[in-house]
Amino acid sequence: MKRIIIGVLILFLLFPIRAYGAEEVPEDLEEYFIFAGKEFNICPELLEAIAYYESRFTPDAKNGSHYGLMQINVKIHADRMKKYGWTKEDMFSPEKNIIVAADYLSELYEEYGDNAKVLAHYSGNSKAVKKGYLCKYAKKVLKKSYEYEQRRERKCSRSQILMKE
Repeated sequence: MKRIIIGVLILFLLFPIRAYGAEEVPEDLEEYFIFAGKEFNICPELLEAIAYYESRFTPDAKNGSHYGLMQINVKIHADRMKKYGWTKEDMFSPEKNIIVAADYLSELYEEYGDNAKVLAHYSGNSKAVKKGYLCKYAKKVLKKSYEYEQRRERKCSRSQILMKE
């Protein structure tokens, strides 16, 4: 029995399995976050932090009408998806899902211009949007975004501003 356990442990050490749900951003997803960040002028680490809390980087995550990495509500964002020629099934594509989320976040930044309000609105917390307070979701996302920025020795102004509050 001990030999079997040791053998399995050695296999895991030699051939690690990429597990979704890990805190680190999966390498195969990084390029999508960077692309969308540049395209929509949003810090890639902020997008990564949202994906971490929305799905733990699981591309096929589904919760009711919320699909994919960024948990896009396919009912609310049907027109946004249609603009790109995409269907709700396309929201299981990490690249397409991140683009739709970044497009929406960009729109929210234009309207609110404030991390707290943007993230509260993204998470559906209308009470925080109206009252202008920093909701738990925004705090968690901004903290994680800041951690990702520090690991990469980058500084994105939008999450830095809120981390000081």
